[in-house]
Amino acid sequence: MVAMQSELIDENEDQPSDDVIMRSALGHRSAYVKGMRHRVKVIKNRQSCPSVVGNGELKEKLLELDRANDKILNLTEAYEEQRLTLEEPKKEMDASKEQNRTYLKKIDILQSQMAQMQ
Repeated sequence: MVAMQSELIDENEDQPSDDVIMRSALGHRSAYVKGMRHRVKVIKNRQSCPSVVGNGELKEKLLELDRANDKILNLTEAYEEQRLTLEEPKKEMDASKEQNRTYLKKIDILQSQMAQMQ
């Protein structure tokens, strides 16, 4: 049993701990890492954690995100309006083309009738 424990300790020494991994990823130790080291699940919202993102930075980022969403909404509305305005003349052109086709058919019919009369 002691041999198994020493093997487990040796295996764990080869691998970097969660603490080291998180330090390299985040640049600091968070409460989440401390909890993971003790196998306790600690749920921490990174956005509200002042050590990850400062409150001023968070508000600034959220405002920037809102502005970007507004721009996207405005652009999609403008695109939709433009698409609708381009479709209306197309419908009118399609209707006029159809009307031209019917006129051409009537002209062909009248020409064939005139040819039969002569």
